[in-house]
Amino acid sequence: MSKYSVEIQNITEILESIVSVYLTNKLIFSYKFGALTHIYKLSSSGKYFVVATANSKHEDSGKVFIFDLEDKKLLFSGELKIGYISELFFLGDAEDLYVTNHFGSYEVDKNGKVVELEKVHYDAIMGADTYSIDFIEPYLEDNGYSECAIRQVVYSLDRIIDDQFNQFHGVSWAATVLRKRGEYLEMLGENDEAFLNYVDAIYLNPKIGVKRKLTILSKKMGLNLEEFRPSMRALKIEESCRMHREISMAKSEASWESISNNDDVTVEFNNLLVQVKPSERFESIPKLIKNNKDIRNKNRNIDLSLRGLFRSIFLIPRYIARITSGIFNLTIKLLCWRNK
Repeated sequence: MSKYSVEIQNITEILESIVSVYLTNKLIFSYKFGALTHIYKLSSSGKYFVVATANSKHEDSGKVFIFDLEDKKLLFSGELKIGYISELFFLGDAEDLYVTNHFGSYEVDKNGKVVELEKVHYDAIMGADTYSIDFIEPYLEDNGYSECAIRQVVYSLDRIIDDQFNQFHGVSWAATVLRKRGEYLEMLGENDEAFLNYVDAIYLNPKIGVKRKLTILSKKMGLNLEEFRPSMRALKIEESCRMHREISMAKSEASWESISNNDDVTVEFNNLLVQVKPSERFESIPKLIKNNKDIRNKNRNIDLSLRGLFRSIFLIPRYIARITSGIFNLTIKLLCWRNK
């Protein structure tokens, strides 16, 4: 059992927090932040302590703080510029600090410098989702805005657009990404495809800010803007997202109606359906599963039945192969017996 313990006091009314570290119940470190604590990690030796704060309007918000508890020093405070941080951990005898964002885990030295920042940018562009957008310019700067790098960005943006089907905010994201894709295609001199991207973007969001670009390109290319309509992809994105929003809102209304009527509500968690009673509504679903034997056994039975089903399905080809092999061997034996 560790002899160190950490106590976090979040003062939500004024968005401040106080962090205290104890060694065998004796206070050895305390620090007040002008923001709420998001996540923290104490190294196994107790030498290093790192805290990431949540976003707010205070100067301490959205930053990472690295402390040397032995020397009572603040080694670093600032933004790491790698996006949202979901985890902090120390590795090895040297207790190297690593942070995890949406795309992976990366080493940060004790002075707050990301050791391989270019890899962060590269991984983000290769990841190709809405989180990638904030890393486009840093990635292009790393690569000197080369044609190859711009084409990679255009390709990644295309993948992001295709991921917006059936998404609650898919229309908004698709419009934003189509505009950006059009801008980078213009940098490559591919104005015809850029023009079509702008047409789709303004269809999905009339306030996306490409009207002037469309006017300039249409005059430059001798095109009549009135003759162009959005692509089938843009139409399908708009239709699928609208239907998804309607379904989601209908489900939400039904859930609220069940709550107001004090009915049981069925909640999906980790691909399992969990029935929550009115008295349990303020409990977390994982806690309910842990504490409720009936739910746990039911989930286990569902899991086991699914495993059995999939195991049976995957064993069918093996059984067929065995039967075929048996028939073949029997045929050979009969032929050999007949020849005798």
